[in-house]
Amino acid sequence: MKKTSILALLLLATLSFQSLAVKMPQASENEDPLNAFKSFDFATKEVLYDETLPVSLYKDGPQVTIPVTYKNPKVQFRTAWVSTVANIDISNVTKDPDLTAEEEFKAQVTVILDNFVDLNLNAVTFQVSPMLDAWYPSDISPWSQYLHQGGSDYTFQGVDPGFNGFDPLEWIISETHLRGMEFHAWFNPYRVTNTVDARPVEEKLSELAESNFARLNPELVYEFQNKLFLDPGKPEVVDFVIDRVEEVATKYDVDAIHLDDYFYPYKYAANGQDVTFFSQDIDKQTFLDYNRGFGEYTKENAAKWREDNINILISSIKESMDSINEQKESSIQFGVSPFGIWAHAEENIDGSNTPTGSTSSLRDQYADTRKWVKEGWVDYLTPQIYWAFNTAAAPYGELADWWNEQFEGVENSHLYVGHPNYKHVGASWDNNFKNPYEIPNQMRFNQKYDNIMGSAYFSYQQMLPKTVVTPGDKFDVLNNANEILKESYLNLPAQLPGKPWLDKARTEKVTEPTYVTVDGTINLSWTDTSSDSKFYTIYRQEGNLKKVDIKNPANLIARFGVKAGTHYVDADIEEGKTYTYAVTIVDNAAVESKETVFNKNDLEINVAALAVIEAIDRLPDAKTITLLDETEVIATRELVTALNDDNSVTNLKKLEAIEKNIAKLIRKN
Repeated sequence: MKKTSILALLLLATLSFQSLAVKMPQASENEDPLNAFKSFDFATKEVLYDETLPVSLYKDGPQVTIPVTYKNPKVQFRTAWVSTVANIDISNVTKDPDLTAEEEFKAQVTVILDNFVDLNLNAVTFQVSPMLDAWYPSDISPWSQYLHQGGSDYTFQGVDPGFNGFDPLEWIISETHLRGMEFHAWFNPYRVTNTVDARPVEEKLSELAESNFARLNPELVYEFQNKLFLDPGKPEVVDFVIDRVEEVATKYDVDAIHLDDYFYPYKYAANGQDVTFFSQDIDKQTFLDYNRGFGEYTKENAAKWREDNINILISSIKESMDSINEQKESSIQFGVSPFGIWAHAEENIDGSNTPTGSTSSLRDQYADTRKWVKEGWVDYLTPQIYWAFNTAAAPYGELADWWNEQFEGVENSHLYVGHPNYKHVGASWDNNFKNPYEIPNQMRFNQKYDNIMGSAYFSYQQMLPKTVVTPGDKFDVLNNANEILKESYLNLPAQLPGKPWLDKARTEKVTEPTYVTVDGTINLSWTDTSSDSKFYTIYRQEGNLKKVDIKNPANLIARFGVKAGTHYVDADIEEGKTYTYAVTIVDNAAVESKETVFNKNDLEINVAALAVIEAIDRLPDAKTITLLDETEVIATRELVTALNDDNSVTNLKKLEAIEKNIAKLIRKN
């Protein structure tokens, strides 16, 4: 990233506005310069920009230029945050008296997951622990209060909403994987309460579940802005946060552990003044008790000590995930979505060109997010760049550019960008978000940077259609923004970025392909011998081809979990046309195997062979076979014999293994 020299800044100060416009670099032929947003015509869907007001990358920097077209990438991480805190994106499960809690949860989540698929997203980031609670049966955290109607009342915390043994997290992970998406388990590490409440700390703690860690350990809690938090400087707190994420990582088939941006608390305004965490000396005693060689209590020493507290947590979680991955032979990622500004160049030579009056994670939250990337403590980072290109306090272009630079040469971590869809309905904060093209412009801009490998949207509910109250209102802006994204930016599927540094096994391509045309559908089946397969991906092109272009996302027609089976039925075909397919495996680390081509002329078998294959598929596994299945096994063998074409039966080895075990059972009896 090019910084503006002092000499250049002095020269710029003497220029008139007209000469300033001349100094802006010319955009390349495939890029347009960006000017300030002027208006959006809801009838014609045209956006107008003020050509007299160029948008700079940062104050006194070059003009932002954006690629004219958007090219759908083959590989791109795509998710939306599903917030459970305060039921932002999902309702409680006790509001309908005619449904059980399990039924309500399944009904809601099914709609959510189907919408994710419809939007061509490929990962679900679900808030499993919004405070010190859980949306899953936990041995260390109480049931979340937000599972209950009236969830703002903390007395609901710890009460089973009526699941009666049903595990909602196990189910949602399974359903997510069946749809070909990753599941990222999102935790808030330190939050105890979420409401501004002036009552005494003891009274607030007494409302929490009896098993709540904060209620059991009040000495580990501090208060700021009349909210309660765990103290990051206490070793017991670090251990507890690690225990929470380890419980989920070991018990469930999650693809990632995800932390949000809440470390030490943000400053807040009171009586026209900013109130900062440090100004109240809240954790001075903790500093003195657990000093670790940071010297006397000064602002500078306390800041470095707090940074170290958070670094200890982040590095410890990464170490824990690496250990679990070795034990389970899994590929669980550890990711964080921090505040979008790390530090300011005026205060830190490595910082971004952003004004010092803006919040920064390093100075204000003691979160050294840049260090986490450089040290390899995160498998991905999703900075929340929740601003527009023309937001003076935090210009999007400068921050995207800065973050891309931090990932140069980093081979064991990915960079994604968090986008603020919610700001379209809160445009009073930033008038730029009255432009439905603001986030699409950001996505086109991201194409300029090789290290930006995906996007996350906050939040799920703001990606859904809203009822327009008055034409041209904030909901109209949001609907138009979503329509633009869906039709031109999320209109094609994308593969997940592979994480080869987390890969535990070589993934071979599928074998024994079959191609059957029956009843106006094309049926594919295959054999998978790889040990770490997670998803199957189907590509399709028209014609009788020897190769399918799997680099073109337009050819990607399906991705689904391996538990759905080693077969695919394509019912979306036109009579008289020939299709060639390719099937790949996406493993636990999202690394894609080589393709196996399914060519009609080379592979097509008859319907009788398909019937035999399906009959064998219906049989239990060889390990679970019993003598009660003997009659069905014999009948299946008779189908194979009648077919008289063993080469077309791709799963014959399964039948042979079953017959061998049946013979053993007969001898024993």
